[in-house]
Amino acid sequence: MFVPEEYSLRGRFIYLIDAGLEVGEGALGIVIPSPLIRSNRTAEVIWGSCKEEIITDSDLREIDLYSSFQGLLKHEGKAKFGAAYHQWQIDAANFNIDDHYPVRELWARARSCWTKILTHESMSVLVVAHNAVNQALVATEA
Repeated sequence: MFVPEEYSLRGRFIYLIDAGLEVGEGALGIVIPSPLIRSNRTAEVIWGSCKEEIITDSDLREIDLYSSFQGLLKHEGKAKFGAAYHQWQIDAANFNIDDHYPVRELWARARSCWTKILTHESMSVLVVAHNAVNQALVATEA
């Protein structure tokens, strides 16, 4: 199939072949999104009309910064929690807020996700999540 409005980085036309089109037609065995609305919506679009259930995993939520940092813009966090914000930037693993270690908790959730993902070993699994948790998935193992 020829799609004239799509070009490669070198300006060449992109041709879609049947094998490429089939990627979205049954090649995925399971889609696991985070519980956030945008992840679920993305998973629904990708999953399309598949009859299999989308399995949401709360461990894929973004990093928990608890009440102190939650919802603050970067400049607000720096102004309100200067020393703590600096520790977050230079030593995230030991950053403690509201009696929690958010990065350590994130890594533990990532390991938990890997354990669940690997139970689907004979399937192609697509995870739809967010920045920090995606980084944690790449940096951890089950």
